[in-house]
Amino acid sequence: MNTKEILDSLIREFASENADAVSLEGKNLVDDLGYDSLNLMQLIAEIEEKFDISMDNDVLIDSFDNYNSLLECVLKLTETT
Repeated sequence: MNTKEILDSLIREFASENADAVSLEGKNLVDDLGYDSLNLMQLIAEIEEKFDISMDNDVLIDSFDNYNSLLECVLKLTETT
C-alpha cells in the first residue's frame, strides 16, 4: 500500500458518514464525511502512528479541512522522514 491508499483507509475508518462508496477527492472531512473534533483527533493520532510522523495539532486544524489538503500535508511530512 502506498501513502494515499493507507490514508484513504484511515479516513474511511473514522468517517461518521458512509465513505466507502464515495471518492474522497475534494471531500470536506466535516461537512462531507461527518467528522467531528473527536474523529479528527483519532484520525491524526492514527496517521502519526501509521506513518511515524508528528503533526502539530495547532497547525492541523487550520491547515486542512478537506481530503486534498490532508493528503498533501501527510505526503510532505513523509518525504522529510
